[in-house]
Amino acid sequence: MAKYGTIRELQAQATSLISSTNDGEPLIITTRGKPVAILTAVTPEEADTVAVFMEKMRSYQAYKKLQKQAESQADQNPSQKEIDGIINKIRRNHD
Repeated sequence: MAKYGTIRELQAQATSLISSTNDGEPLIITTRGKPVAILTAVTPEEADTVAVFMEKMRSYQAYKKLQKQAESQADQNPSQKEIDGIINKIRRNHD
């Protein structure tokens, strides 16, 4: 199970919080009660692979959201501009 910490805790105790991820348990960083980042321990060999995986996961989530919206509007045909707007909104929410 993941641990939770706030941005303020991370600012004040960065070293100890980052070290706490060495046991394999990720740390979810929150601001105003909402998750904004995940810290997890990785080896140098794993770092690039984990980063690529995270990007693929975000792309898949964006795809599934777009698919769900398309299914709910099956009788409507969104324009390319509307599709681009949805994709850009999802990308902004993940940056």
